[in-house]
Amino acid sequence: MAATGLVSGDTNANNDVFLRDRTAGTTVRVSVASDGSQGNGMSRDPCVSNDGRYVAFDSSATNLVSGDTNAAATSLCTTA
Repeated sequence: MAATGLVSGDTNANNDVFLRDRTAGTTVRVSVASDGSQGNGMSRDPCVSNDGRYVAFDSSATNLVSGDTNAAATSLCTTA
């Protein structure tokens, strides 16, 4: 079962990767492009660094990084 309503604007109907800041009580979607646009494919298998600063995940979205045209899943790392 997929969660709904975690963040506003999540309308891509794909699996996404989220990060919850339990101290601040906030949730952000990290599987987005640098301009904030939603992924056009599924993102999965997140791994968070011990300090919560970095999130690595796999994605089949082709629009999260420029030049991703190989139609294969890509491993990404982003700052939270």
